[in-house]
Amino acid sequence: GHDDKAHPPIHPTKPYIGPPNDPSTKLYDLIVRTFLACMSKDAVAASTTVVAVFGEERFTTGGQSILERNWLDIYPYERWNSTRIPTMKLGDRFQPDTVILHDGQTQPPVQLSEAQLITLMDQQGIGTDATIATHIKTIQDRGYVTYANGKFAPTPLGTALVAAYEELGLSQLAQPNLRAQMEMAMNDIARGTATRQQVVAAASAQYKAILGQIISHQDQLISCVSRYLRAEQPR
Repeated sequence: GHDDKAHPPIHPTKPYIGPPNDPSTKLYDLIVRTFLACMSKDAVAASTTVVAVFGEERFTTGGQSILERNWLDIYPYERWNSTRIPTMKLGDRFQPDTVILHDGQTQPPVQLSEAQLITLMDQQGIGTDATIATHIKTIQDRGYVTYANGKFAPTPLGTALVAAYEELGLSQLAQPNLRAQMEMAMNDIARGTATRQQVVAAASAQYKAILGQIISHQDQLISCVSRYLRAEQPR
């Protein structure tokens, strides 16, 4: 995750010996392994990608061989295994043994688990280890998403709001860019490359402009949200 300089990482300070199946023992083992893995050398692997042309179609496969496991030997929760493919070089030709055509349909993406959502937030630069949980709780408290059976699902209100933003040309309000920019600006303060006054002034100007857009489209926004909410209601 992103270090906001607000909290030190959890790290072991002394040995702990408890019952093997006790949750506290397992938690301590995870903390120690995470700490030691962070202090270890990177794992090293060699990867190969093969692109084959068959008629007018292109097929891609790949393989990798782990050369040095290093931290992987300490942290067994991460799965990174060797996948071998035949040795090939550019321009090689081969004759397929069998050709099978499968009929199928594309499937919609599955709903996000908490771990998947946190990974996406981290990739987009949203939140830190100390604030990600608060961001997730906020969208639940506001009724934009629900969380059940380990998965997040948008509510009719959340779907209607995003659809209305897109229809009115305000899609940036439903994208991660605004929050990510704020996170970057706060990191600039922590690094000393920007002052608090500069960041607050820039953010205030940006959000005032956005608020002006919302106010100017207020009636349309309410109308769009209402229309999408009515469409979501069971008939």
